[in-house]
Amino acid sequence: MNGFAKKKKMTEDKLTDYSVDRFDLEQQIVECWRMVDDLKQFTDAGANHVELHSLAIYYDRKFNELWDTFESMVHNGKFK
Repeated sequence: MNGFAKKKKMTEDKLTDYSVDRFDLEQQIVECWRMVDDLKQFTDAGANHVELHSLAIYYDRKFNELWDTFESMVHNGKFK
């Protein structure tokens, strides 16, 4: 299974995950907001380009997880 097919399968699995709820979504949003504090801390500590790039990759993954949760909740009709 190639990378795209694997990602598509993971997305399909998440869409049918009935266990995610509003609490999960809220927790993931709060985790993503931490990015602002993390960026300030990294900058104040003199982070280099590689460290900042790593942080960007980390938060890209977090935002993708957040989006997957949102899509799953929409797909499963959890917004009312």
